[in-house]
Amino acid sequence: MDKSIHNLDDVVPGRNADAWRFVVRVIRLWEVPLFTSIEMVLIDQNGVKIHATIPKQLMYLFQHKLIEGKVYKLSNFTVLLNSGAYRTTHHTYKLIFQMKTKVEESHDYEISLIPNHGLTLTDISQITSRTQDYEYLVDVIGLMTGISAEREFVRDGKLTKILVIELTDHSGKCECTLFGNYVDELHKLMSKAVEGSPVIVIQFAKVKIFRGKASIQNVVGSTTRIYLNPSFPEALKFKEGKEVWFTFSKQNEAIKFAKGQEDVHLFCYQDHLNGYRRFLVTTYTEFWQRYKTMDSKTRHFYEVIQEGLPCHLYFDLEFNRKVNVGKNGDEMVNLLISTVLEALHEKYEILGDQDWIVELDSSTEDKFSRHLIIRIPKAAFKDNSHAGAFVSEICSRILNARGKDKSYEKLFIAKDSITNESVGQLFVDNAVYSRNRCFRLHLSSKAEKTSILLPTERFKCKNLSEEDIFMASLICNMDVDCGELLVGKPDSDCVKTQHFDTKLNCNVGNSVQSHPEFTLNTCTSDVSTTYYKGKSPFPSLDEFILSVASMGNIPGKIHSWYLYSESGFMVYNMTKNRYCERIGRHHKSNNVMYVVDLRREVYYQKCHDPDCKGYRSSSRPIPVHVFSNSSVVIGSSGMLDYKQPVEDEQGHQPDDNKPNSEC
Repeated sequence: MDKSIHNLDDVVPGRNADAWRFVVRVIRLWEVPLFTSIEMVLIDQNGVKIHATIPKQLMYLFQHKLIEGKVYKLSNFTVLLNSGAYRTTHHTYKLIFQMKTKVEESHDYEISLIPNHGLTLTDISQITSRTQDYEYLVDVIGLMTGISAEREFVRDGKLTKILVIELTDHSGKCECTLFGNYVDELHKLMSKAVEGSPVIVIQFAKVKIFRGKASIQNVVGSTTRIYLNPSFPEALKFKEGKEVWFTFSKQNEAIKFAKGQEDVHLFCYQDHLNGYRRFLVTTYTEFWQRYKTMDSKTRHFYEVIQEGLPCHLYFDLEFNRKVNVGKNGDEMVNLLISTVLEALHEKYEILGDQDWIVELDSSTEDKFSRHLIIRIPKAAFKDNSHAGAFVSEICSRILNARGKDKSYEKLFIAKDSITNESVGQLFVDNAVYSRNRCFRLHLSSKAEKTSILLPTERFKCKNLSEEDIFMASLICNMDVDCGELLVGKPDSDCVKTQHFDTKLNCNVGNSVQSHPEFTLNTCTSDVSTTYYKGKSPFPSLDEFILSVASMGNIPGKIHSWYLYSESGFMVYNMTKNRYCERIGRHHKSNNVMYVVDLRREVYYQKCHDPDCKGYRSSSRPIPVHVFSNSSVVIGSSGMLDYKQPVEDEQGHQPDDNKPNSEC
């Protein structure tokens, strides 16, 4: 750049006015009716900003020569001290236009070196920590995580609009109050915004203290600038930033916010000093980086197992040691694990392995307390209600086997000595499968407790680093290759499918049942649907299909099933027996399927072989007895309704309105 051009940080008083020459961009330009002047903020190629004023008597000369956003060669100024209650820049001085000030628009290549917006971003935590009004205007970027209803009040004898929004960045959150035309401007911007929490940039906002609390607001007039989801570098960096760390006082606010973000997860923690519970949205990586360095005495964190999201199988095991003298916790856990692995094999045809198990312990002299997380490779439960239903089945299995196999007596404990209750309760806590359950994290203790949840040196934990143990212990942390969801109970929402992409995001896909003819005349290998393993909602129908699929003395086996509840069709994918009615023999490699029309109570065969695409056998009736004890009815809406409550091992139905305590 021309050596005769000065930098803005060179500006000092005392030099001749005609000595100053700058190449600058006008990043903000506005009129002040009260003082009848034109104000502006200029920035040079070094990012240095300075305030400049065109006084009233010179407005006619310059008001049409300057446009916000343009770059100009300016010369001949008076330099004064930068003062005032709310200053736009931290520069010690400001420029005053004179009659002989020269303005020339610049088209030189150097203009690309000058910043377009000149943001100097202030962390929200720096704002909220202030105890007095700040003399400088600030630039703030954050996600809009809350918005109030619009109100009106009388200001200077005029009715003025007011609106409060909440901004959140990685350091915290604060309120931003907008007045007058800025309310309309925000509404206009939001009408064009996409879904999710928008990124808001407030440039040249003032910091105010009200009732001891710091917040920001627009400057009266036109100084402040609002951007929503802007595309300039600072905003893109913020949106793509790895430091995602947002806290909320209410769980529903945190869940709503998380739904608009990618690859974030929900945690809960209790403040060590006041015990207040707060909710945190962040990535697993960012959480671990901060969590591992926290003071172990003040670390009271929980994973929130969100309603409707896939999860690994987990258990909360506990009993009072003083009331249950002689109970061997390790022995009890081992017996439970063998029972669980046996049930996985029988229900889902999954051959379990103890290397899948993460075992964490926070036992004390008075209480045995242990968490188990079972990470089945390439699979997970559809959500924690399905995991809970499977655990209830296991508990029922243990109760039924108790009288036949005395070894199961080890798993039953006395609740307390006061009630003189006999040993009749399992040490498995069935209450931990409620909606949005908080489950204590590895390395955390409960508030006002000292016992920390730590890995035992058994199973999967014995060969892992501390970080790997933490990641493996997260119940909602799905592996990238997890593509199979296990169901533990009839699901009225079976019409929806779920799959995983490479970013670990669980998505509800669009089902293909909306067009039955497409569904029933297409090879299922062409349909991107996740089929369910295990027993279907219709055990009698499962048995009937198995009998049909056992032609030629080769017993067929149900590999997976899927229910299209709106159209009333059930699809069974078979293995072992590949007999195809179209060719009159077994296929060498491709399996067959059976489609059941639940409304007409008929079934027919289809085939996965490409040569049989489009083929369907003739429909055959299903015997009346198959549906005689069905738990499924056709509802008034025409969809399938399920009438089968899920009970725990004592026969109690879960109450979703009970408090969601931590474990």
